[in-house]
Amino acid sequence: MAATLQPASFPFCAVIAPVAGNNMAVLQQMEGPIDPAELVEILQRTMEEQGSAFGTTVRGREEEHMRARIKEEERIKARAKEQEKLRADRQLREEQDAAYFVALQRDQEKENLRNARAQKSIEASNQTNYQNPGQMHREKQLGKPRQSSSVGEAQYKETTTHGKDTQILIRFPGGERREHNFSCIDKILSIYRYIDSLGLPGIANYRLISSFPRRLYSFDQMGMTLKDAGLHPRASLFVELL
Repeated sequence: MAATLQPASFPFCAVIAPVAGNNMAVLQQMEGPIDPAELVEILQRTMEEQGSAFGTTVRGREEEHMRARIKEEERIKARAKEQEKLRADRQLREEQDAAYFVALQRDQEKENLRNARAQKSIEASNQTNYQNPGQMHREKQLGKPRQSSSVGEAQYKETTTHGKDTQILIRFPGGERREHNFSCIDKILSIYRYIDSLGLPGIANYRLISSFPRRLYSFDQMGMTLKDAGLHPRASLFVELL
């Protein structure tokens, strides 16, 4: 400040007031020794004469503070309005999602009911007319009609009395297992015929698969003997439904 005012001597006293543009105005300045009472009188007189400058400054600051407060209030109101809009949009989305989920759940329940009815109809049809196209085709290859479960299985026990040198373990999808002895010269078709003779529910169209090594025994292999098919003297086959 001293560098700006450049007093000629000290002590130095000055009364300044801010003006527009971040500038300042020198209202009064005193240099050199001065009596304290006189200094107070000079300062009081300066305040009386130049009070408008200080008043303008105070009013300007008050107006500036007022504008800042109004601006802050407007900002708070705008933010509150934006938050309210976000809450309304979020609530609308939640309501729409809930309605969609309810509709989707109803559609799924209807679909499940239709599937259950269709499955019951299929099971009833299979129970009434168990003989399926796959069995008919295999029986045609055998040249004789399908027999009942007890009669068919008994016949297999009789026809395989001789030459029981190939043991076949048959595993079904439901976990049930059946073991039967065949002759090594029996054909793959004999295994299919044995399975059909059991009359197990749900065993309709299927194919036989060995695990180790994995190999498929279907229509093309039905004429092979068990020995040629690599199932002698013992093998495990899995019934895979089609």
